[in-house]
Amino acid sequence: MRDNPVVQRYVGLGWRLVTMQFAVFLVLSLLFLFKGFNEFYAFLLGGISALLPVFLFAWFLFSNIKPSNARKMINAFYIGELCKMVLMALLLVICFKWLSFLPAQTFFGFTIATFLNWVAPFIIRYDK
Repeated sequence: MRDNPVVQRYVGLGWRLVTMQFAVFLVLSLLFLFKGFNEFYAFLLGGISALLPVFLFAWFLFSNIKPSNARKMINAFYIGELCKMVLMALLLVICFKWLSFLPAQTFFGFTIATFLNWVAPFIIRYDK
């Protein structure tokens, strides 16, 4: 089904959304480098704990996309979303428990990355 131009268009759009989120977050992370390396590291950990599951969800969904079977596509979406939420929670717990020593910056990075996930569809252009 990858030969279908409609599928190719929306898969490409999905990857553009994910790429834009990573790029914007990396720029924001570099701004935290001016505050110090520890703040940068904590902010980056929080963002990675939010963006890595989004990337894995997109990869899972777009690698299994077959629009001819809507039920399987919806099931793949729900399974991917559940795995994304569980992985997000696990990564955040790992960050708070063992990796980060600045929990406020870690949580701020997680919040910003999650916010980017919500606003990305409104920022990106759809006419290409």
